[in-house]
Amino acid sequence: EHIYVLRNSTGKPFTDLLDRLIRCSAWTLGISPSAVLDNPRTNYPDGGVDTQVTIGAQPDPWGYFNGPSTWQYKAVALKDFTDSKMKQEISGSSKHYVRSLLQEGYAYRMCIADDGPAEKKTEIKALLDAEIKHVNPKAPESIVLFASEVVAWVNTFPAIAAEMMGSSM
Repeated sequence: EHIYVLRNSTGKPFTDLLDRLIRCSAWTLGISPSAVLDNPRTNYPDGGVDTQVTIGAQPDPWGYFNGPSTWQYKAVALKDFTDSKMKQEISGSSKHYVRSLLQEGYAYRMCIADDGPAEKKTEIKALLDAEIKHVNPKAPESIVLFASEVVAWVNTFPAIAAEMMGSSM
């Protein structure tokens, strides 16, 4: 439940958490810090990319970093994230940069600060994958992470989990 407080009008707390989580995961996998390009300014246009990881790593216990990846974070409730808004994450006029990365073969990752049933997650993934295939039919399939999956991922890094809970280690 603590992750839901990261969902606010700016998206900054959720962005900060995911940026730390991706950087720590990348470091653990041997991905150089210079390969992780994030944008902590949530009010700055990003072309549909909150974080770009320019290389992947094998083996990857999470399956998120098998190759280059582009990450988008949504600090919104699922009920506010309609099908048309979902599609616009790839095909929207301002999403030029994400499309260029997908054309290069990057994998798309979507993190949402809410939870829902498996059926909803499957629907979101299918919508994103259909839009991605319009850009590059050979692009890897997307991965959608709901809040509970982000929490499980955070729990593999006790210092980040402690910070999220407001405690010290």
